[in-house]
Amino acid sequence: LNAGTEPVALRSFAANAYNTPNGGFAAATEEEPPTGPTRWVDYPGDSFVLEPGELREQPFTISVPPNTAPGQYVTALVVRTEGEVELPGVSVFDHVIRGAVSIEIMVPGSIALEFSLGDPEVRLDSAMPVLTVPVHNTGNVMVFPEGEVMVTTPDGEQVLTSDVKMGSVYGGGSTEIRIVLPEQLPVDEFLLSADLTDAATGTTASIEAAPVAVVDPEVDAPLFQVDAVGVTPIGEPVRYADVTATITNNGTGIPTASIALVVQRDGEEIERYPLADNQALPEGTTKVAHRYIPADDWEPGTWSFRLVVTSVSDGTETALATIDVA
Repeated sequence: LNAGTEPVALRSFAANAYNTPNGGFAAATEEEPPTGPTRWVDYPGDSFVLEPGELREQPFTISVPPNTAPGQYVTALVVRTEGEVELPGVSVFDHVIRGAVSIEIMVPGSIALEFSLGDPEVRLDSAMPVLTVPVHNTGNVMVFPEGEVMVTTPDGEQVLTSDVKMGSVYGGGSTEIRIVLPEQLPVDEFLLSADLTDAATGTTASIEAAPVAVVDPEVDAPLFQVDAVGVTPIGEPVRYADVTATITNNGTGIPTASIALVVQRDGEEIERYPLADNQALPEGTTKVAHRYIPADDWEPGTWSFRLVVTSVSDGTETALATIDVA
C-alpha cells in the first residue's frame, strides 16, 4: 500500500535468501542468479507504479521438484523503489528503499537437527578487531543458537565473556558469530571456548580451548597502557589504602569501562573491589584515585593487589589490562 501522497515507481522480484552474521534473514539482489528454492518460485520480475492509497496483489506459485530431499528451504520476495528516492530530513543522499519477506518451504520427511562451530579468528573489519566463530547448520531445518563465548589466556585467566543470541541459521547453511572487540585488546595468543544451544530443540554445539591469536596492528604507539599503579597503605596500623593509576588510551574512546582491584591475602583472593563502574576512557590520559578499605578490616597477613581494566559493551566484557601490584 502506498501511504504517501505521490506515485512511487517500484520493482518486485524473487531473490535468494541467506544468513547474515550472527544469524537472521537477508535477501540478495535481483542481479544474483537464482539458486535452490528460488528457482521453484514462479514470480517474474515486474516494474510498476503504485498510486497513493493503491494496494497491489501479485500472485505467485511454488513448484517443488520431485525427489527433493526432506527439510526446510528458504527463499525471498523483494520489492524496492525503481531507482533512488529522496528521504527529506534523513540525509543529503538519496536512497533505494527495499523490503523483503522470507518464504519458508517445508518438504516432509526425516528431520535432522545438528549444527557445529568452526575455528575462531580475530580479524580487522573497518579498522576494528572482530572475533568470529563460524557456525555450520549441518541439519536440514533452521536453528537459533544461543549461549556464551569465553576467551582466556593459556593460564586460564579470563579475558572475554560474551552472551550470544543468534538469529536463524538455515538448514545446510553457514554464518558466523561476530563480536566487535575493543581495538585496545592486548596482542597475544588466547584460547576460546563456546557452548551454544537451540532452545526450542535442545540441540547443542561447543568448542573447548580453541586457539585464537590477536595480531599486532602495527601502530606507532601502544594503543592502551596502564602506568603509575600504586596501592599505598595509610596509618599505623593501616586504616585504608590509597589506590592510584594512570591509564593512557591511544585508540578509539571506550564509552563504558570498569576498573576493579582484585585483592589477595596470603595468596588467596578475598574480594574484587570496584574502583569505577561505567567509566568512560576517552582518547588520552585518565587518572584514577580511590580509597580502599577491606570488607572484613585489615587482617594480619601479606596483602597483594591486581588492577583490572575491562571494556563493557552489548553483553561483552573484555579485559584490556591486568596489572599486578606488590
